[in-house]
Amino acid sequence: MRRTMSCLLMCLLASPAFAGPFDGRWELDPASCGAVYSEARVAIADDRIGFVESACRLTNPTAIRGMDSAVLYDMECSGEGMMECSGEGMTWSERILLARDGEAGLLIYSRGFASRRQRCPES
Repeated sequence: MRRTMSCLLMCLLASPAFAGPFDGRWELDPASCGAVYSEARVAIADDRIGFVESACRLTNPTAIRGMDSAVLYDMECSGEGMMECSGEGMTWSERILLARDGEAGLLIYSRGFASRRQRCPES
């Protein structure tokens, strides 16, 4: 599990040519940024977002009128941190809203739940 997460994060955080406003590692608790493994970590790079046991491709970005820092995406996801849409036979799609919250905050709204993450320092 930890090896999968480490591989996923390395793939997701390879230096993109143009970093987007959401790119980086994000944690619920900034104290977890230095941990090798965290259940709450979210990694975003270009059109990819990675969670603890899944990886998703962000498609169809839609700006939200009147909310300059918010973007609504379609997500195409697969389980177990696989970059392709396969993983224990599970794939799914859903919508996700990402919005910046100040300089170091990220709001994530999906499946009727909202969470706030803090940006981890680059290592």
